[in-house]
Amino acid sequence: MLEVEITQQRSIHTTKWEIILGMSLYQVIKLLKQNDDQIKSVVLVYNDKDPLSADYTLNLSNDSILLHFDSITQRLKLIELYDLKKVKPGKCIRND
Repeated sequence: MLEVEITQQRSIHTTKWEIILGMSLYQVIKLLKQNDDQIKSVVLVYNDKDPLSADYTLNLSNDSILLHFDSITQRLKLIELYDLKKVKPGKCIRND
């Protein structure tokens, strides 16, 4: 189970890494590769017939995290935690 801290409307992070809204797809993939001891499964989902028509998504299925990237800029625009039973939330920090 991955333990993440959440900064509302900004990022998720562990003691080893941080994923921040606005990061490029390349930066996030590189970060995930460097931390493959914590992140076991990553699937890139995109429309291969028309790659600019829909967002790219990195699905960290073992950890119930979806990372949504704009198809044109390839920047992270949404972090989705969809099954909180698989993620151990640490602190949740409000970013007001």
